[in-house]
This record gives sequence, C-alpha cells and structure tokens, in this order.
Amino acid sequence: MNQSEPRYPSVLLAEDNPEHQLITRSLLEACGCRVIEAANGEEAVTLAKLKRPRMILLDLRMPVVDGLEAARRIRALPGMSGVPMVAYTAIYSYSLTELATAAGFDEYVKKPVTLEMMAQLLDRYLPNRPAGGYNPQEAGAD
Repeated sequence: MNQSEPRYPSVLLAEDNPEHQLITRSLLEACGCRVIEAANGEEAVTLAKLKRPRMILLDLRMPVVDGLEAARRIRALPGMSGVPMVAYTAIYSYSLTELATAAGFDEYVKKPVTLEMMAQLLDRYLPNRPAGGYNPQEAGAD
C-alpha cells in the first residue's frame, strides 16, 4: 500500500435488500474494508464513477438498473476495467454465471456468505487489508 492509498480499501456494495445490505456491510467491515453502499444499479454506476472503489460487489436483481447492466456500464467507465467485480446474489444457475462473466464480473458468489467465505473472497482481490476490521475513527471522513 502506498502513501496515497487509504488504509482501508473501499468496496462498493450494491444491494437493494436492507437486511442483506446490513449483513454484508458488517462482514466487509469485519474484514477490514470501508463500504460504499448503493441501493440499485444506477446508484452503483454513479458511485463507481465518483468514488473509484478498489472492489465492487453487485447483487444481480436490483431495481432501476439490474446488476448485469450496471456491471457493463461500470466496466465501460475510464479506469474501471481492472477493478475486481463480484456478482453477489441468492440466485444460482449456470446460464446466469455465463451472463455474469459476459457482463464483466470476475467472480460469482452465492448468498448467504459467512465471515470466513468473505475473508477468502477478499484475500483473492484485496490481500493487503489491515487486520482487525474497519475502524471509522482511524479511517477519517469519506
């Protein structure tokens, strides 16, 4: 991590279900990430452009713009082609995994996810996270 990078890597979480959003936020923070939340795919595209997260988790079924279309739009943004993007959904089918790959997702994860599973996922894409979870006081304002 260089001096210009924040201590806690930012992860954009796009999830329309408030309960799932809360659970996933807690898992991400416990794994040392700062979470940027979007309630739909359109918000996710806007926040990806403005906040430049280090990783993105997108639910596939969301209002306004679904996760597949949001992924395509995010991949088209300047500087976002190499950002790890994970399809994060309760639905699993082989055809949907193929659509997710074609839309630009790097991985497909089926909910529910445990803390251990989230840590393993983050280890693949953000291996240099601080241990001990996210501390907002230490991280400063967003």
